[in-house]
Order: sequence, then C-alpha cells, then structure tokens
Amino acid sequence: MKTLMNAVIAAIACAVALPAAARDDQNLYPIGQALKSPAAQAKLDPGVRLYFGGQRHPSVARQIGQWSTSRKTNAFAKADAQACEWAFLSAVITLQQRARKVGGNAVINIVSNYKNIVTSSETEYVCGAGALIAGVALKGRVVSLGGSNGAPAPAKREGVSADAGPWIDDRVITLPLNISSQRARVGNGARGRTPKVEKVVELHG
Repeated sequence: MKTLMNAVIAAIACAVALPAAARDDQNLYPIGQALKSPAAQAKLDPGVRLYFGGQRHPSVARQIGQWSTSRKTNAFAKADAQACEWAFLSAVITLQQRARKVGGNAVINIVSNYKNIVTSSETEYVCGAGALIAGVALKGRVVSLGGSNGAPAPAKREGVSADAGPWIDDRVITLPLNISSQRARVGNGARGRTPKVEKVVELHG
C-alpha cells in the first residue's frame, strides 16, 4: 500500500513538473539595461560598436557579412529577467568576437531572431525563458565603419580608457561612468514584456 501511494505521489509530481519545464515564455527585455550591467562593462569589447535595429551609424567603409548566434543559459532558480540578460550578453559577445575575427569594427542592424522570427527594435530584445533554460538569438551585419581602414579600433571617449566598457554610439545610448553593482530587483515592473512585432526586417547576407 505504501509503495502504491509513493508511486501515485511521484506520478502527480511529474504531471505538475513537466508543463513547468516545457514553459517557453517569449518576452521583450530592455537592451539598455543589459548593456549598463556590471557584467557588460567587464566583458563587452569596447572596440566593436553595436547598433540595434535601425539605429543610425557612421558610413560603412566595408561590408563584411551577416552572422547569427543563438545562446542559452541555465535558468533554474533564476528570475527570467536575470537569465535572459545573461543569454543576451553571451549572444552579443559572440557577435563581437566574430567581428574581431573577420576584421570588422562594428555590428549593425542587430535584430532578434528567436525561433527564426525576426523582431527589429532599437531598445528591446526577445528572450524565450523556461523553468530550466533561457535563450536569445540575434543576427547582425559585420562591417568596417568609415575612417578605420577595416581594422577594429579601441573606443575614443574623452576621459575614458579603451577598456573601460562597451562603446556604443553616444547619440543612441549613453552609458554612465559610475555603474552601481547592485542587482536590479525583479518585480512586477521588471518583468519582460510580451513581444509585439511592429517591424520585421529580413536581412540578406
């Protein structure tokens, strides 16, 4: 009788756990918040500029190619926003590494490409989060911006060293010099917003 009861309890637990594990909530999260995080300041390459969606950028001296990346991270016991931020930064770092490898100094027209659905935004990215895994997919065009002769260059910002943090066009996003290391509280106001695709951009490499 005891064995039967244990089996019933185990079956009920599995029935409850499986839908939770299969969860794949797709929401929008702020790009700016992720790029201002201490992790971004420590890990992003200041010599490879980032331009999301239709953000304006200096003239392109050389087109190099389009690349995509899909990165996942462990979401167990993490808030969706926290896990998604890690996955997003991992995807951005992958694009920067590709740009360095092929001689570019910027990645432009960066769009979300989660499950091959293109969502273009200058301020938000799409993340799919479940009970165990969170994932972000991005694609962008690697270029050499004018005046660099195709070689990646360190950031040039008055009073800031080249390795002080990510360099993004100041006309688009301004990163404060003093970034608090306090982790943002995740409450109702910090949760991701359900994505609404207002503009779909298909990029052709």
